[in-house]
Amino acid sequence: QKVTSYHWLLFTVCFLGTAFAGTISTLMSVYLPVAVKDLLGHKNSDELNNISAYINAIFILGGAFGGFICGIISDKTGRKAGVIVSIGCYALFTILTGYMPNWWGVIICRFFSGFGLGGVLVTTVTIMIEEWPQKTRAIFIGILSIPVGIFSAGVIDYFVSSWRQGFLVGIIPLGIAILAVFLLRESAIWKYNRHEIALQTTAKETLFAVSHRKDLIIGSLIFGTMLIGLWAIFSWIPTWIQS
Repeated sequence: QKVTSYHWLLFTVCFLGTAFAGTISTLMSVYLPVAVKDLLGHKNSDELNNISAYINAIFILGGAFGGFICGIISDKTGRKAGVIVSIGCYALFTILTGYMPNWWGVIICRFFSGFGLGGVLVTTVTIMIEEWPQKTRAIFIGILSIPVGIFSAGVIDYFVSSWRQGFLVGIIPLGIAILAVFLLRESAIWKYNRHEIALQTTAKETLFAVSHRKDLIIGSLIFGTMLIGLWAIFSWIPTWIQS
């Protein structure tokens, strides 16, 4: 199978979706000292640090829920829907973050921003696996993992001093999600297999079945440990440098 113009379009949507997800994941970290002081006013350092911890931690928690739930959405309603919902979710709540008048509003928005990010990490890779030609598939899926967006958060902080204005960057991925509604098509593999999967799934074939338990536990521990360490670094090093 040759790489067509549609494949490049699909890759562009997935790459930009994951890149901007990386941007919004680190954006709060670079603005956090300024944002928390703006939201809380003149509070002691312990209170400021506690709220900062809640804001960063809830984002990672949202990512865990998003990866799981958006994966289900992708399986049940289609790969295209999964990609659009995940990108649209983090984009919309990134924009709303900048309009929140208090810290708990920011925490709610950051949870759903993380939710969308967790979904993007699952849905974009899934649709690329099913749609991209096998010969170069691994290369382009690997490119999706390049942390371009994470570094771009520092660029935004450099040029945009106001944290509220900085979060308007969510307008760009929101536009991508809207365009994806019209530009992306459903995965042919998903459409072909959905009825067979529904008919053949038994208790032994479910994710939590005994036959899959060992692989599930080992995979969760390996990937979970890596993910916690990675996000801890990207969440707190920018904040530490800023403060």
